[in-house]
Amino acid sequence: MTPKKLILLLVGFGALASGPSFADSPLPPPQKKDVWSNNKRFCAEMDPRTRLTTVYSITNGRKERQWAMLGWFRVAYFADDGEHLVIGHEGINLLPLDLNKDDILVYFVRKGQVVHTLPVSEVIKNKSSLKRTASHLLWGSYLGIDKEGHFGIDTVEKRSLYFDVTTGELAKAASSTSGNW
Repeated sequence: MTPKKLILLLVGFGALASGPSFADSPLPPPQKKDVWSNNKRFCAEMDPRTRLTTVYSITNGRKERQWAMLGWFRVAYFADDGEHLVIGHEGINLLPLDLNKDDILVYFVRKGQVVHTLPVSEVIKNKSSLKRTASHLLWGSYLGIDKEGHFGIDTVEKRSLYFDVTTGELAKAASSTSGNW
């Protein structure tokens, strides 16, 4: 075997032996952004400088202020009724290693007031299911608001959960994993 082939073989084995690796990148700095309802009739403007989210109705290209709340959110989805906002965890799909089962994963908001919170323990049934990354725990991903007005998430436990955006209550679920915290 030539030295070049031996090096290629060793590099290949090294890559296989290391297995999958998860690298965490720092989140980008907050920027001003707009979050639109699916029907494009409402827009939530989020300004990190003022830490204010302002909701507007849009009619014939004109904006009319409807309501506002304190905060800038990295993860947010806006319902078609212009009243409900769903806010996700600031770490997006990554949670801290010192996670507590009562840590909030999702906030359901109506006109600036929290109407329901969804702790991690109501989404992840078995803490050992969380996938370890370089510096965090991967829980799953947000799917957004569907055509039926349900907010969806997929978990690392291969569960799809859909919640009523007005109440935060579970509307439907697919698949299941047993276990507990």
